[in-house]
Amino acid sequence: MNANTNPGTSAVVSIEAVPVPVLSSADVDEVTLGRQTFNDSDKSNYFEG
Repeated sequence: MNANTNPGTSAVVSIEAVPVPVLSSADVDEVTLGRQTFNDSDKSNYFEG
């Protein structure tokens, strides 16, 4: 990563180049599941309204 690298490109490269610990990925999965549940409730409330 350097000053000339685009933000989006640098993010993708860093993910591919740096090994992700198992615990870290597990935490991300838990957060994602929480967001999906939250979004589903929002959608149901939106359509009910």
